[in-house]
Amino acid sequence: MSILNKNNKTQMSTRYLYKTIRTLLFGIFSAVLYCPVCFIDDGQNNFRVVLYYSVSFFLIWELMSFFVKQVNQRVSWIEQPLRKLIINLLFFILIFLPLNMIYVKLVFAYDPNVFDFWHLFLLNRHNALTAFIILLYFNNLNFFNAWKESILKANEIEKKHIEYQLQALKNQTNPHFLFNNLNVLSQLIHEDISQADDFINRFSDVYRYLLEQKEEDLVPIEVELDFLESYMFLIQIRHGENIRFKINKKELRGFFVAPITLQMLIENAMKHNEVSIKFPLIIEIDVQGSYMIVRNNVRPKSMVGYSSGIGLENIMNRYKLITGKDVVIEENAETFQVLLPLITKLA
Repeated sequence: MSILNKNNKTQMSTRYLYKTIRTLLFGIFSAVLYCPVCFIDDGQNNFRVVLYYSVSFFLIWELMSFFVKQVNQRVSWIEQPLRKLIINLLFFILIFLPLNMIYVKLVFAYDPNVFDFWHLFLLNRHNALTAFIILLYFNNLNFFNAWKESILKANEIEKKHIEYQLQALKNQTNPHFLFNNLNVLSQLIHEDISQADDFINRFSDVYRYLLEQKEEDLVPIEVELDFLESYMFLIQIRHGENIRFKINKKELRGFFVAPITLQMLIENAMKHNEVSIKFPLIIEIDVQGSYMIVRNNVRPKSMVGYSSGIGLENIMNRYKLITGKDVVIEENAETFQVLLPLITKLA
């Protein structure tokens, strides 16, 4: 603890030293810039001149720093640039300028004959110019930091998007999926030509959707449900009443969803739970508050094939990046459910 305290004290001392040096340097610079005649006028106290401009600079710097930090926590240059600009202008005009007038008046009230209206006006103007430059500096710094973060976030979303596409395609084109559906198709050709033709059409719809939506970050929930109908048809041809779907289409409308999300959650439920006449798998999709919920009953398989867990992880990461909210996973002995944040507008 003593070493940590010593390090903290050293860091604080360094910080204060840096602030002091910065204040003095900019105080001297301001004094020379705004009042060069003060240093050649024998009636002027040079130390007092430098002290005034140094203290003024310090107060203005700290005030602008505090203001910009507070605004940055609430308003982004990237998302709300006009609002941010208006807030800065209102702060400068309605708060800083009146405070500055009071400050200058109080500092120089001791000698009203020397510091008349014209002198006070110049002193106010000098501080206003300094404040404007500092405010501009902090906001430019914030803008470029926010711009860099938005680029990094966009790159990360694109990276996760590519990973998501690959995983979705892998799930659909893996040998088990192809083998199971082609085996079903082979049986249908011999048993029911009409249903076999319908099966082929639905099977092609699944792949067409994957190809059409592979570049999209979000799709309307209605489009995803249309795709899901074809996917569920393939499943129920294989499993019949052993798997049942309860989808509340009245509530599932008017928002967006990441493509293939529902299919991957259904695939996950089938992978880990028994699907049989005795223990049918029931999958429900509904809206609950600000979440879309995908729920299934739990009846773990005695043996589960290899699962990397990438599907659920990709869904969670992608929704976190797009919405800034977490996907909620709730599990008990009877049910497993995934709550996806509702996305009401395109990201």
